[in-house]
Amino acid sequence: MILNYSSYSHACYNGMIKQNMTSLAINLFLFIIESPYNVKTKKGKPYKISSKTASDWFYGYTNIYENLIKVVADPNVLQNASENIGNFIESSINPDLLTQVYDKVYSLVNEDETIPSAVKKEIIEMYVDEAKYDFMARAFLYAITVNNEMNPKPSHKRKTTDQIIDEMIKEIERIPKPVQIVIPKDLKEEEMEYVQALLSVYSEKSGVTFVTKDDLENKDEYKTYKDDFEEQRKYYYAAESLRMAERDTETLHDKHGFESLEDEVYDGVIDTVRLPSSSGYERLHKVLQQVTTISLNCLLSHINGWVENKERKGICHMLVKDKGVKWKNEK
Repeated sequence: MILNYSSYSHACYNGMIKQNMTSLAINLFLFIIESPYNVKTKKGKPYKISSKTASDWFYGYTNIYENLIKVVADPNVLQNASENIGNFIESSINPDLLTQVYDKVYSLVNEDETIPSAVKKEIIEMYVDEAKYDFMARAFLYAITVNNEMNPKPSHKRKTTDQIIDEMIKEIERIPKPVQIVIPKDLKEEEMEYVQALLSVYSEKSGVTFVTKDDLENKDEYKTYKDDFEEQRKYYYAAESLRMAERDTETLHDKHGFESLEDEVYDGVIDTVRLPSSSGYERLHKVLQQVTTISLNCLLSHINGWVENKERKGICHMLVKDKGVKWKNEK
C-alpha cells in the first residue's frame, strides 16, 4: 500500500475517539483552510470540505484539491502542520491507540517504495527521534501530494443487481474494525448485572452461598472461576466495543445495527438457555458454545472483522440485562 491521503486518513481514523471521516478531514486540513493560509476555491471563496469530499478522499475516489496541495511549497508549512496535527492528536485520538496510529503511518512510509529516498529518510528520522507531531505532519504533507485517485469513482449509470451487491460488499469491507475498549481493572456500574449473574453461577457450582470477586482473586480453590471470569469480561468488552462503534458510525447507527444483532443472538440461543442443565455454569457454557455456530443476517454481521466469536459471546452477557436471560437454575 502506498502512502497517500486515503491510507494516511484510515490510519488516523482507526485511532479516533469518535470516528467521523468528515471531522477527520476538516481537522487535518484546518491550518490550510484557515489561518495562516486561508485557501480559496477557484472562484475566490473560502474553501470548505463537505462530507462528500471527505468521503471521496477517504475512499480514494478523487485527488486532493490542488489549491490545498500548493501550500506544501511554503517553507514554514511543516511548523504550522505540526502544531495543527498535534492539536488534532491531543483532542481526537484515543491515547491508548496513539502508538498504533504512529506505527501504522510508519509502516506506510517504510513500505512505500515510491517515496523519494530523501523524503523517506527525513520522515523516518522524525519517527526514530520521537518527534511524533513532526513525523505525522511531514507524512501528511507528503501524502496529500500523491495520487489519491486509486479507486474507480462510483458510476451514475444504471447498474445490475450483482454490481450493486458487489459495491455494497466492498464498501462494507472498508469500514474499520471497532476500537477495542481497554478493560478497566475495577468493575464498572454498568457491568454489575452480568457480573452478579456470573458470581451466582460460580457459587452454585461451588456449593456455597455466594462467591465474591475478591474470593476469585484471593482464594486458590476459585482459580478456575477466576480465569473464567476474566475471559467473560473480555467477551463483554468486545461486545461493548462493537456497540460503541455502531453508535458512533454515521452509516450504521440505527440502521439494522446493534439492537438487531442482539435480537438475532437472543433468538439463536434462547432454546439452549431453556434446556435443562445440571448447573448454571453448564448452561452458560452451552450457550457460549452455541452462539458461535448460529447464523446471523443483520448488517453488522456482514462487516468483515466486526462480529467474531468474542463479540457473539459478549452479547450473551448483555442479554442478562437487556432480555432477562438467567444462567442459574431457579428453584
